Amino acid sequence: MPHPHNQISSQRFDDDPLVALEIERPVPCYFMVADILGFSELIGNLNSNEQFKRITDWIELVQDVRRLTDIRDIRLISDTLLVREEDSHSGLTQMLKFAQQLLERGIENSFPLRGAIVHGEAAWGELTYGDAVLNAYELERSLDWLGIACSPNLPRLESMWDWDLVTVYPVARKTGPTQLVPAISWKVPASDELIPKVTGNGLIAEGDPITWEIVSKVERTIQFGMYLKKGKTDRLEPGKYRYWFPMHCIEDFQESLNDYS
Repeated sequence: MPHPHNQISSQRFDDDPLVALEIERPVPCYFMVADILGFSELIGNLNSNEQFKRITDWIELVQDVRRLTDIRDIRLISDTLLVREEDSHSGLTQMLKFAQQLLERGIENSFPLRGAIVHGEAAWGELTYGDAVLNAYELERSLDWLGIACSPNLPRLESMWDWDLVTVYPVARKTGPTQLVPAISWKVPASDELIPKVTGNGLIAEGDPITWEIVSKVERTIQFGMYLKKGKTDRLEPGKYRYWFPMHCIEDFQESLNDYS
């Protein structure tokens, strides 16, 4: 007789009418975690009607991007978005396009996002769990910018480097060593457009100052946007990074502008 633990993936617990659990085993997949930065402040700064509108806008935005990119699995838990896509070339392509659209449409609607994409195993039943879930959360929490980074060992990525989709970059971290990782390319707004997007619509209470924590994230995001522009202009390889750090790129970019003046 097989051990009961080997049957858990298909077993439903229907003995108790109040319990109907379907437990899934983790399977190989691409997995993303993304958070709205400043969500707790947003909730604290708005009244219940304003909160409801912002939450409704967030849910509708996610659903719109899902329909646009035909993504497989999404789950919303407060301001946290979990996404799972199949372990295939098309699955990775859809995940990258979903992430890009989420960033661009999110910032348009004052939902600044930080996220991470990894490859591993994850279950998507009553309980979402697996090494991919843990690794995505860990990577996402380590980042210090607005954007979505990928784990450095993402399978099938070598054929997808594109300035308009994903490029290698030393993504800003809160602590620890610098590391080149794949980063989702997106249309980063200019500073005078980006600051209002990350401080408006309840993200900062009226009259409160902008903190250095916000300024730091904005600066690092702007640096990434400048790198994307330089890479496309100079026709650099999106899968290779030739600078020591972002400011080195900006200095080179400024020198290029001076050459044209």
